[in-house]
Amino acid sequence: IMVASIGNKKYVVQNPAGANPYTAQTHNNNKTGTDAYVIMWITMANTVNYGTMKYGGVDMTQIYNQNRSGTSQRMGAWYLNNPSSGNNTISIGFSGGQFNPISIAMVSFGNCGGIGNIGLAGLSPTPNNKTLTVSGGSLVWVSACSINTITDIEIPVGNSRPAEYTHNTNRQVESSISDSAGLTAGNYTFRTESTFGSVSNDRTEILAGGAPPAGRRRVIIT
Repeated sequence: IMVASIGNKKYVVQNPAGANPYTAQTHNNNKTGTDAYVIMWITMANTVNYGTMKYGGVDMTQIYNQNRSGTSQRMGAWYLNNPSSGNNTISIGFSGGQFNPISIAMVSFGNCGGIGNIGLAGLSPTPNNKTLTVSGGSLVWVSACSINTITDIEIPVGNSRPAEYTHNTNRQVESSISDSAGLTAGNYTFRTESTFGSVSNDRTEILAGGAPPAGRRRVIIT
C-alpha cells in the first residue's frame, strides 16, 4: 500500500452569474493512469441544486450532495478516475441559474485507491467532533461551513491542519487535508471549529493505492 500522492490544486471562489454550465475555470492535472483521480468539492448557495459535473469533457461521479439549510448552502463532492493530463476545463452544471459565489476546490491524486468512507455532518455547536473509520495509509479531507469564521480543523483531534483555502460564499467555507504520511487504520475523531455558533463537518477518505476497492465505501450522515 502506497499513500496517495497529492498533485496540483485549484482553489477559487467565483460567481457564475447564471452561466449553466459554468465553464470559466480550468485545472492543470499532473496525475494520470488507472490509479490517478481528480476530486472536486463545491459549496454554494442552496437556491439551486447541482447538475452534471465534467472534467475535460468527461462526466464526474458524485460522492455526496448535501443541503445545509442552517447556512443556506449546498455542499457536494465528485471524482473522476484516470483523468486527462494537462489543463482541462471544469464544467459545473446547475438545476437553474446560480447568481451567488461558489467555492470550487479540485485536487489531483496519484497512487490512489479511490474514495473510501464518507462522514457527513450538518451544523452542530462548535467544536463539532465527528468520527470516521479509515483504512491504513488513507488521507482524509475535512470540509467545514459556518455563518461565522472557521478557526480550526483538526485531522484527527489534537492535530491542527493548515487551511487549504478559506472562501466566502456569503458564508465561510474552509477545508484541510491530513498529513501526507497518511493515517494508520482505525477510528478517528475529526474536529471543526468556528469563533462561535455552529459549524459543519464533512469527511472524505482518500484511499491509498492497493487499498480495498472504492465500492466498499460507507456514507455516514449525522
